[in-house]
This record gives sequence, C-alpha cells and structure tokens, in this order.
Amino acid sequence: MTFAGKTLQDIYNSGSNQLNELEENATNKLSGKATLHLSERRESEQQSKMEVAAKAAAVDEEIKRQAREASERIRSALEKEKTNTQNYIGALSEKMALFKSDIKKATDELREIYEGTLDDGYLRASDFYASGTDGAVSEMQTQHYQSGQRLRSQSSFFANTLQQKLDHSLWESRGSEKQSNSALFRNYMQKANNIESHFSTLMQRLNNDFQVEFEKLQTYARDSQEDFASDTDVFAQRIDEILRNIEQDVNEIFAGCVENNKLSLSEKFGGVVEQVQDLGSETGKQLREDTNEIVSNLNSASRESERSLKKKCDDVTERMQLDMQAFVGRINSKVNESDLVRRQLTEAKSKVINEIRDELISIKNSFETRLGDLTREAKDGLKAVADEVDSDMKGAYDQSLRKITSDSTSARNEIEEATKKLLDSITQQKTNALNEIARAAGQSN
Repeated sequence: MTFAGKTLQDIYNSGSNQLNELEENATNKLSGKATLHLSERRESEQQSKMEVAAKAAAVDEEIKRQAREASERIRSALEKEKTNTQNYIGALSEKMALFKSDIKKATDELREIYEGTLDDGYLRASDFYASGTDGAVSEMQTQHYQSGQRLRSQSSFFANTLQQKLDHSLWESRGSEKQSNSALFRNYMQKANNIESHFSTLMQRLNNDFQVEFEKLQTYARDSQEDFASDTDVFAQRIDEILRNIEQDVNEIFAGCVENNKLSLSEKFGGVVEQVQDLGSETGKQLREDTNEIVSNLNSASRESERSLKKKCDDVTERMQLDMQAFVGRINSKVNESDLVRRQLTEAKSKVINEIRDELISIKNSFETRLGDLTREAKDGLKAVADEVDSDMKGAYDQSLRKITSDSTSARNEIEEATKKLLDSITQQKTNALNEIARAAGQSN
C-alpha cells in the first residue's frame, strides 16, 4: 500500500472513528435524553397520580366533612326543634295552668260576688225594713212632739189666762203692794214662760236638727247602703247624747229657775199664799176641766194617729213585700246571668283548647315540613358536592392527560430536533471528511 493510500486509510479510519464516536455520543445523549424524559414522564405521571389520589382523598374527606356537617346540622336542627317544641309545650302548659287558675279565680270571684250579692240583698232588705220602721217611728215621734207642742201651747195659753186673771184680781184687791206682788208674779210667770219658750225653742231646734240629720241619714242610706247599721248606731248615740245634754241643760236651767223663783216667791209672796191658793184651787178646777177636755182631744188625736200609723205600717209592709219580690227577681236574673257567664267561660275554654290543638298540629306540620326541607337541602348539598368532586376529578384527569400529552409531544419534538441536528452534524462531518479525503487525494496526485 502506498503512503497516500495509507494516509487515506488513516484519515478514513480516523473519520470513521470520529463518526462512530459522534454517533455513540449522540446515541448516548439521545438515550440519556430519552431516559431523562421517560423518568420525568414517569415522575410526572406518578406525581399526577399522587395529586389525583390526594385530590380524591381530599374530596372524599370534604364529602365526609360535608356529610358530617349536614348530619350535625340536621341533628342540631332536630335538637333545636325538639327543644323549641318542648319549650313551647311547656309554655302552653303554663298558659293552660294560668288559664285554669284564672278560671278558678273567676269562679271563686263569681261565687263570692253571688254570696256578697245575696248578703247585700238581705242586708239591703233588712236595712230597707229598718229604714221604713225608723221612718214610721220618727213620724210617730214627730206626731208625738207636735201633740206635745200643742199641749204646751194650750198650757201656755191657760197659764197666760190665769196670769191675766191673777193680775186683774191682784190689781183689784190691793194697791201698790198688789201691784208689786203682781209684778213679781208676772216676772215669775214671764221667766217661767221664757223657760218654757226656751225649752220649746230647744225642742224645736232639736226637732230641726233631728229632721236635718234624718234627711242626711236618708240621703246617705240611698247613696250607700253599706255600714248603715253602724252609722245608725253612731247617729242614735249622738242623738241620745244631744238629747241627754239638752235635757240635762233644760233640767238644770228649769231647776235653777224653779228654786230661785220658789225662794223669791216664798220670801215675797208669803202674804198672798192663801189668796193664791184659793185662786189656784178655782183655777185648778177650771184647769182640770180644760185638761180633761184636752186629754179627750189628745186621746182622739192619738187614736187617729194610731190608725194612720197602722195604715202607714201596712203600706210599708206591702212596699217591703213588693221590694222583696223585685229583689228575688233581680237575684234570679243575676243567677241566670251567672249561668250564661259559666256557659261563656266553658265555650271560651273549649275554644282555647281547640286553638291550642290546632296550633300544635300546625307546629307539628311546620316542623315536619322544615325537617323535609332540611333533608332535601342536605341531599342537594351532598349531590352538589359529589358533582363538584366528579368535575374536579375529571378536570384533574384531563389536566394530567393534557400535561402528559404535551410533555410527550415536547420530548418527541426535542428528540426529533436532536436527531435532525445529529444527522446534520454527521452529514456535515461526512462531507468534510470526504472533502479532506478528496483534497488529500488531489495533493497526493
């Protein structure tokens, strides 16, 4: 072999070795690149699987959590509704107890009112009878007082007549002594008349006070018929006290005047006692006759007043019977009204019980409706969570698939590009080697 051929052979061998080294290097690079891409793809796939598994576990935990929360909400709602229902039932029980106590109180009050009304009716009837009796008694007292007034006026008239006769006889019998004695006697009689007129004035004032107080008592009895007996006792005590005081004052005044006049007359009329006694006997006889006539008139007036009083008592008894019948009618009407009120209370009780029953039924229906709504909401929430988890899993799977596809495509493109570059480099090296071989061959020639 020539030197050129040997050189060409060496060049060819070196070029072949270089090509083999380049090819081996490229192959090693491609193998490393492919192995790297394969390991990256496997790691990415494993990571995607782990992410999908973690996402699935998280979604599963979320589903379980949502289910637990939904069950807890349902349980809490059930407990809350149960507690509210128990509280409402307790409140209704308390209201029923209060209503029962109110009905009992109302019944007791009605019973007390009826008993009080009956007692008041009996008291009113007794008070009316007592007032009628007191009116009749007061009328009798008034008639008796008027009769006494007439007797006192007649006795005053006869006393004045007697005084005039005594004065006339004294003036005729004696002179100045008689005149003085008659003046003293006239003063005595005048004082006696003054005492009697004062007594009449006191009795008239007592009568007026009694009439005024009696009218006030009647007005007070018509206005309020309560505590009538006690007020009547107090008023009677006051009247008795006033009468005792007036009688005591009159007795004291009259006794004092009588004693004074008796002493003065006993001192000054010692000489004319016999004449006065004689004249007094004649006058007493005449007075007895007049007194008998007055007594007969008083007896007739008393019989007439007794007949009129009996008639008035009969009228009062008849009015009391009529009032008692009217009172019995009012009591019967009150009893009928109480029966009506009792029926109304019974109807109100049944109405309240029906309303409570209807309200409990409506509460039960609303509770069942709300429980159904909560159950449907929980089912819808679970379904929405499941749909969301499915969509998330599908999205993660699609995203992983797209990532794997994009990674594979990019790896394939890189491999193709590296292969193309390697082939271009091999072709270029081959061309350069052939050019060097050709140039070396040309130089050798």
